[in-house]
Amino acid sequence: MRIDWAVACRYAEVGADGTAVIVGAGMDRFFAEALPARIKFWTVLRLMARSHERGQQHELSMRLLGPDLDEIEELTATLETAWPLLEVAPGWEEGNVVAMTNRFVADEPGAYSFEISLDERHAMTVGVLVSAAPPI
Repeated sequence: MRIDWAVACRYAEVGADGTAVIVGAGMDRFFAEALPARIKFWTVLRLMARSHERGQQHELSMRLLGPDLDEIEELTATLETAWPLLEVAPGWEEGNVVAMTNRFVADEPGAYSFEISLDERHAMTVGVLVSAAPPI
């Protein structure tokens, strides 16, 4: 199994057909009137697997790093490639979309990173920038 892509967004939901409705895709900035600030956004991942990988379990982890690159927290989940088998061409991968809510408290302004790993291998990084609210 591998992660094909990941995107941060304001809201997402996944339908029974494996597609996602994504609102505000690509957002990566939060303006906080005061710190610490509660930050919430969604991350949508497209997972890909070959047919021989069906039924296998995989570990997905997301490490939140602060502006100084210190680890703030780590979340892990076990995934199983058990989504509905679709007809695919020989050699093609099957895909599935997963949406996850991300919440954290930003104690200081700066760039926060979610390091996404699958089976202990780094797959990609989703970053968000937290800064002071712009003047009105």
